[in-house]
Amino acid sequence: SDAHKYTPEGQPINTDKGVMPNPGDGIKNKGDLPTGTTYTWTNGEPDVSTPGTKPVTITVHYPDGTTDTVTTTITVTDDADKYTPKPNPINTDKGHMPDPSEGIGNKGDLPTGTTYTWTNGEPDVNTPGTKPVTITVTYPDGSTDTVTTTITVKEPAKNPTDADKYTPEGQPINTDKGVMPNPGDGIKNKDGLPDGTKYEWANGEPDVNTPGTKPVTITVTYPDGTTDTVTTTITVTDDADKYTPEPNPINTDKGHMPDPSEGIGNKGDLPTGTDYTWTNGEPDVTTPGTREVSITVHYPDGSTDVVTTTITVVDDKTTTPENGNNNNGKGNVINNDNQGNNNQGNVENTGSTVQPSANKTTPTNNTENTKTLPQTGNDTNKTASLVGLGLASFAAMFGLGKKKRQD
Repeated sequence: SDAHKYTPEGQPINTDKGVMPNPGDGIKNKGDLPTGTTYTWTNGEPDVSTPGTKPVTITVHYPDGTTDTVTTTITVTDDADKYTPKPNPINTDKGHMPDPSEGIGNKGDLPTGTTYTWTNGEPDVNTPGTKPVTITVTYPDGSTDTVTTTITVKEPAKNPTDADKYTPEGQPINTDKGVMPNPGDGIKNKDGLPDGTKYEWANGEPDVNTPGTKPVTITVTYPDGTTDTVTTTITVTDDADKYTPEPNPINTDKGHMPDPSEGIGNKGDLPTGTDYTWTNGEPDVTTPGTREVSITVHYPDGSTDVVTTTITVVDDKTTTPENGNNNNGKGNVINNDNQGNNNQGNVENTGSTVQPSANKTTPTNNTENTKTLPQTGNDTNKTASLVGLGLASFAAMFGLGKKKRQD
């Protein structure tokens, strides 16, 4: 039965809170089982409303009606397990209640629909000073995290500056190698800052010639001349990070050096201006066979990738006899090059060219030198020739006999 022939293997199942997975997700080798095999939860659907790991059993139903059962585990994960909110200090003027979301520094990393509340009620904003506050982060699936940060209450300035009134927020900057971004790209809430605000690199332009991620500081200069500084990161990416060349086996004739670009299967996906060279020098194309070769891919920005593929050298040289007649010295071959001279008899090809003499007549009674040869030519012409020979012999014998009687 199928149950005797096949052995299903279990694998752990991971799912989000509230999402019921397919029981087949718990079978590792579904591809090895016969077409038409189905999978059900042996003891009914598992609980996916409570985070954690628990055992589950899956029934495997084969096409012939037999079954197997497999025990594995299911792990239910909620948003609180997947995300980690980071604290951000809050600054506010006396008497002004800030939004609790201001206490979360990475709101952009959290799922859409996440909400923020004061865990222990609104904090005191009537007394200047710094005190701890706790914020509850509620995710779309209902799970929660709590974050503790600080709130600093200040006496409002008599003549508040733009720097007092505004708080710029940083965001990561991504750029290509060699491309200097605008420092304003590192400010998330530019639209919320006053018109005329300018952005500069606080410590000079960052290095954009070396791939990688590094911290940068941006100076925000407001229209009234006051400033803020924001620290964020810049990530520089080169062509070698963005593209993945694929290997392509190379086939070439013996003695012919192919272009190294033939070893790249997706040249059309790579940027214009990409060059290709043999990493370790030109490969050997004088010896038939297959061997590994490495190709260096040079991108326009100077970065490189190395791809390993194979080159197969083929020797296409073949041997063809000059006259297309390679007998290799085996057997007797009738030379039919002169079909019109039917009285030449049988000519044995011994490897040298035989020139027939003019008006040569084969004796009709020489049976010792007559050989039966393989009939490989035109059967109809040969049959006619044999019949003619027979009639000629008969006539000759009849004539000789008549002459003897007359004598």
